[in-house]
Amino acid sequence: MNKFSLGFLALLYFCRMSLAHEGHGIPGALPPGPHGGVVAELAEVHDHGHGHEEKHAGGKEYFFEATYKDQKIAVYPLTFGSNTSTFVPVSPKTALKNVTVQVEVPRQKRQETLTPALTDEAIEAKFDSKKANRFVILVTANIDGKPRKVKLQIERNK
Repeated sequence: MNKFSLGFLALLYFCRMSLAHEGHGIPGALPPGPHGGVVAELAEVHDHGHGHEEKHAGGKEYFFEATYKDQKIAVYPLTFGSNTSTFVPVSPKTALKNVTVQVEVPRQKRQETLTPALTDEAIEAKFDSKKANRFVILVTANIDGKPRKVKLQIERNK
């Protein structure tokens, strides 16, 4: 291979990597969560017979921020205000319907369905991680009349 071929291959590789992305409507970097937690965008759930989920551009975008402290999970619904530099809280009590919360602990091969409580600020549920350093919170809810779903991975400090 000559220098031109190697340079061309390198250019193709790096261009392909720079174009890879997830979510079309969200900015390149999300602002930090207001509660210091993990933030992820909600995906609309479409049942085409194969459990498919999609993120759509257009319409109001929603995000959930999750925190874990003192054996309590708190999930805060968020959206953008007039710009995408800060999040605006959404009240779970008034905006969400049919909320379910599940937790997966991959290393322990354990999955639990939790009983969520909706407050004005958060979806709250008690959960004993049994000293697991990592677990995944799966939340489903109807918002704006559409079923949505999100996975949030919690990494605990040792």
